[in-house]
Amino acid sequence: MCGSFHLSIDMGFFLVARNHRVPTLVLVLPASRSGTAPMRLHLLNDQIELTPGLCSVLDDLARHADRWKKFKSTIGLPGLNYILKQAHHFTENPFSILDTMDIFYPNKFCADGILGNSFIQCPRLHNLHVSHLRAIDTLELTHLRTLTFTYYHGCSFAVLLEKCPVLETFRVGYINKSLEGWEATPISIPRVRHTHLRTLVLVINKYSVAGAWQSVQLPNLTHLLFGYSDALCDVARERFNELKAMLSNSQCVLECIQLFEDMDPDSDIVASLFQGIRVRSESNSRFVRNHPYNPPDSPPLAGSS
Repeated sequence: MCGSFHLSIDMGFFLVARNHRVPTLVLVLPASRSGTAPMRLHLLNDQIELTPGLCSVLDDLARHADRWKKFKSTIGLPGLNYILKQAHHFTENPFSILDTMDIFYPNKFCADGILGNSFIQCPRLHNLHVSHLRAIDTLELTHLRTLTFTYYHGCSFAVLLEKCPVLETFRVGYINKSLEGWEATPISIPRVRHTHLRTLVLVINKYSVAGAWQSVQLPNLTHLLFGYSDALCDVARERFNELKAMLSNSQCVLECIQLFEDMDPDSDIVASLFQGIRVRSESNSRFVRNHPYNPPDSPPLAGSS
């Protein structure tokens, strides 16, 4: 045997196989007897060889791609690319009921992306959690409510938000237009006034591309949660100031803004991070970790109650 493959298949309320250890040379497919029930499929293993036995397992799972409701994958790119290709080969409308997708690839750099053109039609996709996303990826995000990513290859969030008109929660990782040989692809930057987004979660870091929030307005944003990676250097603070400029231009008034780092609430750095962001209540809107924060000598801001 050349390793093992962890498979979890949950159909409806009936658990068929959970964390079942499937040798790569043995075909185990409880899903074949499941009728038409929606499937929640979890493929787990980041380093695995595509043996004939494993391909047979993936083939049989791919035959039911039109019944996948939740799909989670932490397998390597060869296995992921194989099952997605076979899903299109075996089914006429793959991913037609897919609601939630969670795909993680452990390598920081992935110039070719991990989604390809497999998800051009996902009419019911509401939740997407992905380690790598590119501005040039072709996938249907029209009905997306929640989007989480670790690495975004692009130069502007406007391009991404335009594709997600009803997005409500946006969790942002790193945004870069060039990483170790990645070539930036020229893309027209639209002007986006996104009225559905309510929650923004992000990490401040010096590697984010400048101007990422340009041409974006979020007038109905109510919750902002943020932290930082490594040291909060001058470049990282410049990127955060760009975000604050976007919030000011959006004229949004936040119900909650939270710094999820363990910092001295009396420090000038903390005060500067909160400064200029409008909140609905001066006494119960700002938090450092889980503790309420009130900036020193802070008069009510215009537009705040």
